Amino acid sequence: MSDVNAGDLRIIEHADDVIETYEGVANNAKTGIEVELAFINPESEDLTPMSISQNKALKNATNSACGGDFARNEPTSEMLEIGSIAGDEN
Repeated sequence: MSDVNAGDLRIIEHADDVIETYEGVANNAKTGIEVELAFINPESEDLTPMSISQNKALKNATNSACGGDFARNEPTSEMLEIGSIAGDEN
């Protein structure tokens, strides 16, 4: 859901420096929520990240239980992203 611009090197000192990037782009702009969660491998004795197969199993179980595709795999195996359906202000 994020729009990342690696060339934007502005220094952010307070919310006013970035708030306009969250205002949408038109009258019909929509907003959603995204959370990224890190999981450890429950079979490890330390804080080893979960494996890719564990990540996929957790994603599939979450989506099955919730009846949707809200959970998505992130590039690193320990991260799972949970995102809402974007909606308007009504």
